[in-house]
Amino acid sequence: MTLINNVALRPMLEDPDLKDKVAIAVPPYNKGKATFSGCNMLFMGSNCKNTDEAWKFIEMALTKEQVLERSKMLNIPVTRKSLIDEFSKLDPYNAVRAECVEVGIGMPRTTWSPRFQALRNEMVQKVLYSKASIEEALDEAQNKLLEDINN
Repeated sequence: MTLINNVALRPMLEDPDLKDKVAIAVPPYNKGKATFSGCNMLFMGSNCKNTDEAWKFIEMALTKEQVLERSKMLNIPVTRKSLIDEFSKLDPYNAVRAECVEVGIGMPRTTWSPRFQALRNEMVQKVLYSKASIEEALDEAQNKLLEDINN
């Protein structure tokens, strides 16, 4: 269980030793689905000296062709609804990844996300220093997170 960026995820999904051991899912939720979907944005600062060129770049970068090409090259989800079907056909996990973008927010507003990060770090340390097996650490982290979510 982890929140992971797409660059780090790609080698895991392509590793034959991890086939059927790694999956993608929308995180657990109480009221409505929500997840972190990144906060890299295209913008022009208020002191931009080349606004016409910047705007042309943003327009080009957001074309269907560029968005789909970037998703293939960088293994990142598409951000246009019109490309979800085509994106989903590229990989079995892409439908879930597209859903994560759909319910995603730039910065998590879920109460459990900071706790999740702390539990994940604690879990990794326990495994690295042989204080718990992978299974034990995962079970403990999941139970603690669910306890926090339910309170």
